[in-house]
Amino acid sequence: MAIATIRNAPLAIVAALSLVACGGAGGGGVASIPAPPVAPTQTPPPPPPSTSTTPANYMIAANTGDQTFSSKGGYVSYNPATGQPLSPTTTQGEQLQVRYNSGSNQYEIMLPSSSFWEGLYRNPQGSTGIDFRTSGTNTANSPTFVQLQAYGGTGYTYSALALWGISSTQAGISGTAAFGIPTPVGSVPVTGSATYNGSISGRSTETSYDMLAAGYWPAIVEGGIGLSFNFAAGTLSGSISPTIYNLERRALAPMTFVNTVYSTGATSFSGSFNTTLTGSNSFAGQFTGPQAQELIGSFQFPYTSPDDGKIYQANGAFVGKQ
Repeated sequence: MAIATIRNAPLAIVAALSLVACGGAGGGGVASIPAPPVAPTQTPPPPPPSTSTTPANYMIAANTGDQTFSSKGGYVSYNPATGQPLSPTTTQGEQLQVRYNSGSNQYEIMLPSSSFWEGLYRNPQGSTGIDFRTSGTNTANSPTFVQLQAYGGTGYTYSALALWGISSTQAGISGTAAFGIPTPVGSVPVTGSATYNGSISGRSTETSYDMLAAGYWPAIVEGGIGLSFNFAAGTLSGSISPTIYNLERRALAPMTFVNTVYSTGATSFSGSFNTTLTGSNSFAGQFTGPQAQELIGSFQFPYTSPDDGKIYQANGAFVGKQ
């Protein structure tokens, strides 16, 4: 199985993930807020010890033992030979699941529609301490590659954001997962307000051919997100500022939240974006941390490509913190 290096987007996008193996209830009021700036590139902390295990608090800083995290995100499956997208989805239960196993001192993942947990190991082809992979034992001998973007050591304590992907000559899957320690019921503030700023990361049904990798790859979705909660009134407003990286980075128009659903004391929230394009358009999230200090979520929206003027579908995950 040979590893081929493909395009590496700015902001340290998945050098290992994009190194792919060949072969194998009630709406709240909405107020527009300025689009937040794209989160700056953060310098990763030193790599963990060069062993096959990963400390419990490396990905989720507050993690101290066995934990199956709440997970949200999206992925796109595609044909690497033709670039044809097969099935974008953000359906709960059809996402990458993440847990920590203290017995093996490892983080483990379960792929969508799978029933097998696989341990994450340092990726020997990775250039940093944030690149991981599985052995591929339970995925037709094709390893899953994972690269962290927000995690313990980058300012997040209860949440993490990671790109992941698996590929063969017949089909590829590439997605993003946000995972974290959920806020207990009754622990979300019911007075005051707070703004959470963070990052979005995902993939698109728009694909392009990469000559270095000799295959097609889905476009990368990145950008900033801001969410403003009035805990006492039970309202949510916000916006995202997405970009599309498809061999070249292009900015899309910022979008504000509409049709938001949030009530005082709730641990979750949802809504959609102010676009007139036809397609899947929504976001859903939940608070993380003992007192809702952070949050995670999934998103999906249609957009018009700056490259060919066609409409494509983007989806992925986001994290944010006060």
